[in-house]
Amino acid sequence: MATINSYCEKRKVKGIITKEQSIFFRVKHNHKEFKFYIPEVKIELLKWDSKKQQVKGTNKEALQVNDLISAYKTKLNEAITKTNREEDIIDISVIREVFLASLKKKTRSKKENTEKEVKVEVSQKTIIDLFNIFHIDKKNQYTPNSLKSYATTKNNLLQFSEKNDYNLSLSNINKDFYLSFLNFLIEDKKYINGTISINIKNVKGILRYCEEEKEIEGIPNHYRKFKLLTPDQGRYSNTLKEIIDLYNMPLKNGLIKNETGKELNKHVSAEVLEKVRDVYVFNFFSGLAVAECIALKNENIKKKEIETVFVKIINQKQQEVCYKKEHFEVLKKTSIEQYAIIFGNTPSDDEKEVMNNKAIPYTEYAQTETINFLEYTRGKTRKQIISPLNSISVAILAKYKDKYLKPLLVMTEQKMNQYLHCLLKQSEIYHENVQIIKHSANKRIETIMPRYEALTFHSARHGFATHLIDAGLAVTKVQAMMGDANIKTTMVYVKTDVNEAIIGAIELFKPKY
Repeated sequence: MATINSYCEKRKVKGIITKEQSIFFRVKHNHKEFKFYIPEVKIELLKWDSKKQQVKGTNKEALQVNDLISAYKTKLNEAITKTNREEDIIDISVIREVFLASLKKKTRSKKENTEKEVKVEVSQKTIIDLFNIFHIDKKNQYTPNSLKSYATTKNNLLQFSEKNDYNLSLSNINKDFYLSFLNFLIEDKKYINGTISINIKNVKGILRYCEEEKEIEGIPNHYRKFKLLTPDQGRYSNTLKEIIDLYNMPLKNGLIKNETGKELNKHVSAEVLEKVRDVYVFNFFSGLAVAECIALKNENIKKKEIETVFVKIINQKQQEVCYKKEHFEVLKKTSIEQYAIIFGNTPSDDEKEVMNNKAIPYTEYAQTETINFLEYTRGKTRKQIISPLNSISVAILAKYKDKYLKPLLVMTEQKMNQYLHCLLKQSEIYHENVQIIKHSANKRIETIMPRYEALTFHSARHGFATHLIDAGLAVTKVQAMMGDANIKTTMVYVKTDVNEAIIGAIELFKPKY
């Protein structure tokens, strides 16, 4: 059953309780709540009787305010009774919506025309009300993870309001709110910049939606100036050579660790580690995130017959050598040093011949071949994605074909990361210490850990993007293959080669004579 209580606010300005305070109701139901501030009056805190939940005294002013409190409480009880009768209480937001709708109706009786008549106006909404409106509108459009992100921000706002005794009415969404909420996320929640920015971004998004789409009045423009903190972009991944070596590495049984790094007495077999390794390698070559890999179905794996153009040359040994035309064109534009970056290994003697002799004669011919690819919808952005599968990806799928209901055996991301750390630890190249740097506002947080602990399943997706960009694929095309909603997300994977930058700078600053 819902409960209704009235309170006098204890608003502070620069640490000092202000003289006049607002009165508000707190309505609770099923461990959820909403607040409603009475817009018509403000009183001195000393005049409030917290036990009786009304203003002290019997003078005219006190009686009028108490009548107003009683009128609003009646409206709230009517809203609760109405929703109970309709058996429609799914969330406390239903009570709130019925209550707010009742305030829009005329409350004056034609038979009553006295000075003591209570005039009830539409309440001033709080930012929590806007979050509830947004949830009702978007609950069937947004993914569960997206809705969970907004729900977390809403809970953080409620905790912030309770701890700092801050009134979250729309008129208070200003610079002071932004700085206070930012400080709460940094000092109390101990969030890093990326998580802080998500919370601020959600607040701005809700306010913009309710202002522009719902045309709700009374939303100050201050929120447009709320700045996001720059998230840390340092991520570790694998090179193409490391992935191929990992794919061919023999595995043995191991021990998994918990989140604190303590080894558990839980053995994991080499067979399980092999399945985890195969999923990691598959994600590296396909760009799948763990969530998409879990949702992957056999119907998403497709093949197509296409006509491919090949190139035939005669090498110095008078032997025929054939290449796909795209590969041949890349070889003609590539130096031996660049080859390792693009292909992850060293060129063959025949490939060196093409790179050294850009005008080598050749003949073209067409041949039909089968192209394997994934076609799926990314859950996070709902974008349709087509991702080609190379020979290693096809071999991994063939290994587990018809063994499970889905193409690959995927556990929760937490478990997959635990097993990944366990199998990477078996290779010495992942034992080097790396520095993880994160920021909470201006506070620098440094952590030193072995590289096998710094790598996660998201590192495979990161490696996929980095490898494509290093190979020369346009960032916009990488964005399409990743399913990123914003090009800024994809730009995280663009890295500057230090040596290239230095050489370029030297050439730029050479005297022009």
